Amino acid sequence: MFVGRADSLHARARGGQQSAARRYPGASSALPRLKESPSTALERAARPVVPGSSKQTATVNITYLVGSRHENYGETGMAHLLEHMLFKGSPGHTNIPQELTEHGSRPNGSTSWDRTNYFESFSATDVNLEWAIKLESDRMVNSFIAKKDLDSEMTVVRNEFESARTLRSASPLNGLWAPLYDWHNYAKLPIGNRSDIENVPSIACKPSTINTISR
Repeated sequence: MFVGRADSLHARARGGQQSAARRYPGASSALPRLKESPSTALERAARPVVPGSSKQTATVNITYLVGSRHENYGETGMAHLLEHMLFKGSPGHTNIPQELTEHGSRPNGSTSWDRTNYFESFSATDVNLEWAIKLESDRMVNSFIAKKDLDSEMTVVRNEFESARTLRSASPLNGLWAPLYDWHNYAKLPIGNRSDIENVPSIACKPSTINTISR
């Protein structure tokens, strides 16, 4: 859903118009004039790609350029754990799983070394689109990150850890990552280490810490 810089896309589009105008001078007056590229930081950061209106479904996919490589020592797996916690509710969306079901959406999230993303696909209606955008904006800033939710989610995260460890032990690339990225978090899987996952305090996932990491 997101591609390169918005101003880069506008520049290429303007270049295409100028090229067409040179090749077909008589048609230049019929070419629509493109607006200048957005200048605010928010517009530059969003970089949305909006498909045509002929599709019956739509997807809101939010990708944050923060992942496991931003974790400190002793905090491996925290980015992935935070991904899980953002499904646990926020002031404006107290029961996110229920809302996802009510809107007939197919949601998920994933964590990698360089990014974390959340998405939901649903029937393409104005109501669903507005709901999804409000959901993503609210839970990014205002998620509860409660201790009780952290405790209940630990079982799920441990199961994913065991699955990831099994897959990694069977992979021929297993012995290459650590030597290639010595002293760098690319040498570790985003799922983290067991001791770090089981000992991370709820305060480590609080919004103040999230904001510090994201910077």
